[in-house]
Amino acid sequence: MGRRTPPVGQEANWIPTDPARKFGMMFRLYGPKQEFFSKARTSPDVERVATTIGGATK
Repeated sequence: MGRRTPPVGQEANWIPTDPARKFGMMFRLYGPKQEFFSKARTSPDVERVATTIGGATK
């Protein structure tokens, strides 16, 4: 499940993961504006993308 190197073309959005551990995400926000507190501003859901590892697509 995890990758130690980013897929080609996805280097900017890559999060290194360890296949032996569970993956958890944290969102840190500095200086939130009123839109955050009133829930007028939302973030998109995290999506799993298909990757090719050793010729096999996951």
